[in-house]
Amino acid sequence: MKLSLRILSLCLLLALMLTSIASCEKKKRETTTTSSSSTAGSTTTLTPSTTVTTTVTAPVTTTTTTPAPTTTTTTPAPTTTTERTPTPFDGLTVVEKGSAYAIYDLAYGDRVDMSTKASKAASQIYDVYLPALPDKLAADTPVLLYVHGGSWSDPSFDKGVDGPWLCQSLAEKGMLVFTMNYVLQNTGGTAKNATVEHMLADIDAMVTHLADLLPLLGVEASAIGIGGTSAGGHLSTTYAYKYGPTAALDMGFVLDIVGPTDLVTYKKVVDHLISYTGSYAAADQFLRSQGVSIGLFAGMAGVEAKEENLAQMWDNLRDVSATTFLSADVCPTILAYAQTDNVPIPSQYLPAGFKSDGLVDVSCYTAMVEGLTQYGVPHAAQLYEGFGHGDMGWKKPASTWIISQTLAFAREYLS
Repeated sequence: MKLSLRILSLCLLLALMLTSIASCEKKKRETTTTSSSSTAGSTTTLTPSTTVTTTVTAPVTTTTTTPAPTTTTTTPAPTTTTERTPTPFDGLTVVEKGSAYAIYDLAYGDRVDMSTKASKAASQIYDVYLPALPDKLAADTPVLLYVHGGSWSDPSFDKGVDGPWLCQSLAEKGMLVFTMNYVLQNTGGTAKNATVEHMLADIDAMVTHLADLLPLLGVEASAIGIGGTSAGGHLSTTYAYKYGPTAALDMGFVLDIVGPTDLVTYKKVVDHLISYTGSYAAADQFLRSQGVSIGLFAGMAGVEAKEENLAQMWDNLRDVSATTFLSADVCPTILAYAQTDNVPIPSQYLPAGFKSDGLVDVSCYTAMVEGLTQYGVPHAAQLYEGFGHGDMGWKKPASTWIISQTLAFAREYLS
């Protein structure tokens, strides 16, 4: 009986021990599983963090590095400046004139004497008005040569008085404008003095100079405009009509402002004066009191100032008058003229029905208009009634029309 109880106690003890061991194994397994599960969660959360870093870095590298090629855009600038083509005006004084520029007293020939006002006025020199600095001129810049007035003899008209306003205004509107001095007539009136042909020869020398100069300025002009006021209107129109076909540059158009384009119109005044005063000498004396003389016309014609030379004088002057050369072949022409009854010369000293601007016979205007119309030559013409010879300059009613027509003709005939 006792033995049976002991065996039963041992069995119970053994069973308890086995249960305890099983319980420990179960706890150990649960701990391992939990630990393993926790490690897996940690890996999952780290992965996105790494991905974000990668995606952000790549674009930054590409975008910020690319501006380097901007060097390509910057490099041409120094090349342009360094390789600038020198111009004949380099080193000269350039003066700002409004929104334009001017360079003064350049030579187009060898006859240059700056020692006195008179010698300078008759020298082969010119001024230039530019729409831009010399090295910035466009290849298609239109060109005008302006010839000043002054009764073919007055040294105070040194490249201007009436011209600078027009030269500057046109330069500010895009034209390249040259204005020249030329040999002057001495009113003593001997054959040794400068004739109209000598003056026209100076214009031809200037045109030849321009033909050589313009390519050096980068201006591609095969044709230019030419024009002037009063004596300059006569000279420029006569040159364009008579010598234009053989000039170094084509005459694209001519601008004639109150020019005595027919010098023989003065014959009727001289003839009337001789008749009215009773002699050649008295007629010449009266003209001298008005600031001109028969000697002026004689010198321009290349004859001695004598009564017996009058017929020859008028013949020679006819051959240097623009109206003589009117034809279908002359260049397009702008005419700006005036007419006034307020003439300083008493009417008895003038032929009956004589109409002028005070110095130039209105028949110069009508003859030009009729001839240009007859031959079908393109032209623009304006006669300003009630205005005198000196009323055609800057800030006068004619100035706006003159500038607008010059620019229109430049666009039409110089392009």
